[in-house]
Amino acid sequence: MIKNLVAGILASISLSSVAAYAAPIASLPVSQDAFVYQFVPSFNFHNGGFETILSSGQGGGHGTRALIQFDVSGVTLDDGEIAYLHLYLGNTEQAGFGVSPSNAQPIVTQLHAANTTWTETGVTWNAVNAAGFFDPAFTNTTITGIDQWIQIDVTSQVAAWVNGAESNFGFVLTQLAVVGTNPNYVVAVYNASENELNQPYLSVVAAAVPEPASVGLIGLGLLTAGLRRNRRSV
Repeated sequence: MIKNLVAGILASISLSSVAAYAAPIASLPVSQDAFVYQFVPSFNFHNGGFETILSSGQGGGHGTRALIQFDVSGVTLDDGEIAYLHLYLGNTEQAGFGVSPSNAQPIVTQLHAANTTWTETGVTWNAVNAAGFFDPAFTNTTITGIDQWIQIDVTSQVAAWVNGAESNFGFVLTQLAVVGTNPNYVVAVYNASENELNQPYLSVVAAAVPEPASVGLIGLGLLTAGLRRNRRSV
């Protein structure tokens, strides 16, 4: 009987673990994206052969800022649901923008809400750098490597767009501080929506819950402890 009970618990652990990894409730592609470059402040890089990358960085007149927007019309964000921005980090050296972030030279990317309209084929550094173009950062993310995905919790901002509290003009990505020295500034480069691989996307997922496997193991532990007590009392 004891063996049957243990086997039943282990079976429930296995089945529950599979169910723990649910697909996103919603997954949205980019509606438009671009980046701007301080050194060429009136140039639109989406028309300059740089359509496949985005960049955010700081560095002695060579700053970059990325812009990205999603169409969230029809999206709902219920209590307990979380919205994430997903970005794939590319190789900064290969893009020709400086040095890639690493554990030795991490950078902090800041995420802001844009406050005005822009187009990927027209936006420039001069436009993004204008007073009031974007809000103060609502979240920071430390980046320590490349060739990997990062996800940023954007629930509060997406909720403001979905419930109509704010107009959706998308996100602006900046870098908190200068890291490195000229010409080796450390800068983040991301795959853009026109890249063949690993394009940015926005997801809505259910809030994380305790892993069912962990709950099952706790139950197994309690069962074992109870059986030991019963044996001692006999």
